[in-house]
Amino acid sequence: MGLLTSSPTTRIAVTVTFLKQQSPPTGPARPLPADSSLVRLPRPTVAFYRYLYDTVGAPYVWWLRRTMPNAELAKLLASPAVSIHVLYRDHEPAGFFELDAQVPGVVNLSYFGLFPHAVGKGMGTAFLRMEHPPALPPRPLPTGTHVERVIAPTVTFYRYLYNTVGQAHLWWLRRVAADSELATILSDPRLSLHVLYRGDQILGFFELDARPITTVNLSYFGLVPGAIGQGLGTALLRAAIATAWSHHPRAVTVNTCTADHPRALPNYLKAGFTITRTSREIWAVPTRLGLNIPDHPRV
Repeated sequence: MGLLTSSPTTRIAVTVTFLKQQSPPTGPARPLPADSSLVRLPRPTVAFYRYLYDTVGAPYVWWLRRTMPNAELAKLLASPAVSIHVLYRDHEPAGFFELDAQVPGVVNLSYFGLFPHAVGKGMGTAFLRMEHPPALPPRPLPTGTHVERVIAPTVTFYRYLYNTVGQAHLWWLRRVAADSELATILSDPRLSLHVLYRGDQILGFFELDARPITTVNLSYFGLVPGAIGQGLGTALLRAAIATAWSHHPRAVTVNTCTADHPRALPNYLKAGFTITRTSREIWAVPTRLGLNIPDHPRV
């Protein structure tokens, strides 16, 4: 432990989430791409393990194994209860996961991740569902803010909200909808648009879709860029969830993707949603929209 006590350190605050799975998934595992394979390494060398760990973990501040002496790490890797599984793509490592079965009756997914060059090939979309209303009442909105439902919003106003909030997150589907098509959607009484205001200033919005018979979908949710980081997101999300449950559905659903704000998925999980499935999608985003598409999702 000398490395931890004698070397200079930088103190950081992180939130650690512990998850547990009580039974195997009901559906079959999604097959790997044709050019990929998964290989268990019976006893990897320390050097190769450090290559995997450091390459995958560098962007995420993986540090614990970096401080372990080689002898200690070698002993860990030699344990039959610890297994290292490497994803190869075109015969080159593209990621890995590590399982630890040292505790009787429990297998821990100790580490999991992809190499930087393998991340973001296409858009990953997570579909989430909430079966019961939150046990606690919604967190009150910050003082001076309020949510208003906009009845039959104009196409122009809706496009302003959608484009302003979604610009940074590749919201594009409604951008390509014709005005007449969008007007028909917005006039449907089963869809509702709710805008967050501070005085007359627009801070964000959410959209609910109650067209499915038994569920309400949180179709869109977000803040304008200038309102991010002010503690508004959690309160607005809880307001959206409470409004959705006021329709008395069997469940409330939402989906998010890797183009959304990085806190979107953690916030949905913290609010009480659970992931029902994930998918990898390829989007043909029209260039004419002028959206700033980062490198990582390009294929």
